[in-house]
Amino acid sequence: MVMKDYAAAHPEILAKFLRAIDGATTFLSEHKEEAQGLAQGLIDRRLALDSATTVALWDEFTFEMSLDQALIRVLEQEATWAIRNDLVSRPKIPNYLDYIHFEPMEAVKPKAVTIHR
Repeated sequence: MVMKDYAAAHPEILAKFLRAIDGATTFLSEHKEEAQGLAQGLIDRRLALDSATTVALWDEFTFEMSLDQALIRVLEQEATWAIRNDLVSRPKIPNYLDYIHFEPMEAVKPKAVTIHR
């Protein structure tokens, strides 16, 4: 996430960042055992999971870069929950499409953008 002004002024930086993320997700898929080994130290420190547990759970995660309709649904569900629980001052769900800057993702991985506009 970045501010709209930053996104508009620095599309090349956002594209480089997204290419790096895409490369990392490719690495996770193509070098599973090595990725697990690299991640294990962080997993140990943050989650206190041993390597056997990490290996057992690894395939439950999807490592991919996307900007899909599920994101909009989740944001709307969270907004509905926040409204119902009086956690926000606005009683209306925002149009989240107004907050998404599509161009960098479309430039780097257009097929990963599946949000209906």
